[in-house]
Amino acid sequence: MKPFKIKRMACPICISKKKEHLYTIKNMPIYFGCREVSAETITSDQTFIICKNCSCIYVEELIDLELLYGHNHNTDIVGKTWKKHYELFYEFIFTESFANKKLHILEIGDASAKLARLSITDDKINSWTIVEPSQNINKDVPNKISYVNDWYKDKYVKNQNHDLVVMSHVFEHLSNPKTIFDSLSVFMNDDAKIYLSVPNLQDILYNKKMSPAGLHFEHTFYYDIELLKLFFETTGWAVDKHVNYQNHSHFLKLIKTQKVNNNYSYFDTNKKYFIESIEDICSKVKEINKEISNYVGKVYLYGAHIQTQIMLNLGLEQQRIESILDNSKQKHKKVLYGTNLRVEDPKSVLSLSEECMIVCHMGHYTEEIIKEILSLNSKVRFV
Repeated sequence: MKPFKIKRMACPICISKKKEHLYTIKNMPIYFGCREVSAETITSDQTFIICKNCSCIYVEELIDLELLYGHNHNTDIVGKTWKKHYELFYEFIFTESFANKKLHILEIGDASAKLARLSITDDKINSWTIVEPSQNINKDVPNKISYVNDWYKDKYVKNQNHDLVVMSHVFEHLSNPKTIFDSLSVFMNDDAKIYLSVPNLQDILYNKKMSPAGLHFEHTFYYDIELLKLFFETTGWAVDKHVNYQNHSHFLKLIKTQKVNNNYSYFDTNKKYFIESIEDICSKVKEINKEISNYVGKVYLYGAHIQTQIMLNLGLEQQRIESILDNSKQKHKKVLYGTNLRVEDPKSVLSLSEECMIVCHMGHYTEEIIKEILSLNSKVRFV
């Protein structure tokens, strides 16, 4: 098999090579979706580095993109938080005044056109082109939406006259964000705009909500809003408008500006919070193991996702778990990659009204999930 990873030699934000090792999680599954039972598991050490220049925390090993994204695991909208996210992000973009133009939009990434589908009855939009490399594209879309089945390349903006570029939870997946935003600055018209929705990683880091700083093999670098603003200025873009959506996402509008290089460093703060987040996960795993070992009923894990993989990797007792519960229909009757745990529909499992215990640590979504589960079965205990 060809090499499936490369070592990142410089910070993805400021390109500095000055760095410090923070932590390594050994033998992490490289994919956090679900596969058939017989699928081979490939693992890699997940090493976290902090840049001594700009304080960006990043994953040192980059997995081959064809392998990492060969099977899309995020084609459906699950939960009220995500549904509202797309509605409000669409509103954030198109409440702007575009002088009655018929807009030509380029979106980078989205195999199921979750945002673009909201444009079906919008007369402002003439065309919506999505550049998406996944082979799992849902091509059942309205006529104004089209796909280019490829990775982003300069040719998709050069001489194309797109009015807007849109990315919804794609920026954090870029292995070389500076290269792409430099390209957009060079080849897009002076009055072009970029609209981004990005996860609020600072909220995740500071409040220890999910995988450490929200990082893993797909989200490979950390930022806060100030670091983002400075990063965009180095590529010729300025944040013209910013909305914080429920501490879940940042909605950003970018306009062209002169390139500026600035200094920014929260080294000690970011390092402190990151180490504490790792310690917090390890502590939670020990507490959970104690609880489930003393419980005589069935125990389930909620979430066929990266957080579950991390907790299992850091010592959560897999043999005590019946199965994983998840609302995503595309994951049902499969297994979470890197485990032997089958994924089931909470509605079918919990409708039996039996008392059971559920391990549920899903960050921003935990409260929403617990509320839904209790509506199905009030006898559930959470740990």
